[in-house]
Amino acid sequence: MYSTLLIDFDGVIRDWPKEYEALEVEHCLPSGSIMSVAFERQRLHSVVTGKVTDEAWRADIVTELNRLHPGGSAAAAIAAWSESAGSLNAEVLAVVAEARTRAQVVLITNGTNRLSRDLSRLGLSKTFDKIINSCEVGFAKPDAAIFRYALAAAGSEPHSTLFVDDSKSHIAGAISFGITSHHYRGVAGLAQFLAQHGLGQNAA
Repeated sequence: MYSTLLIDFDGVIRDWPKEYEALEVEHCLPSGSIMSVAFERQRLHSVVTGKVTDEAWRADIVTELNRLHPGGSAAAAIAAWSESAGSLNAEVLAVVAEARTRAQVVLITNGTNRLSRDLSRLGLSKTFDKIINSCEVGFAKPDAAIFRYALAAAGSEPHSTLFVDDSKSHIAGAISFGITSHHYRGVAGLAQFLAQHGLGQNAA
């Protein structure tokens, strides 16, 4: 019997509007420039492991965009991009709520120190039994250390834990740790996975 569900946030529960291109056009930045700078591997890793704050990360994005594209309005673009807390997938939340009647639900996310504020803005402060934020623990998925930390925090073992994420590399990391995992690609597949493992409607 599975007693714990570890579930990702961005790309599963929370979606982000695809506004990069419009922002780039509006602020005279080349197409793709925001994503290429903001999510450059080392820059992103630094913020999601807590080496720098969310605020410092965004300021660094502005600095780098200004360096690369001095004719654009990087500060205004990043300020506009930063206003949103994203949007919620109501169908996924309903499936997660059903699972929570049968097991503890633990949010495990590669997040920044802005996470708690976003959860509050989105009305999710009491949705999860525990929250594992990579920037607070110093490890990010797919590092085995964050799965080890999450299991200890949840008081769970790999064989009694399920994991859901939209990243193949994160899924691979969890599977290598012995956790039964599901690569999220839509709510129907998620509901089926949870039901098959006893945490959803029509559970097997």
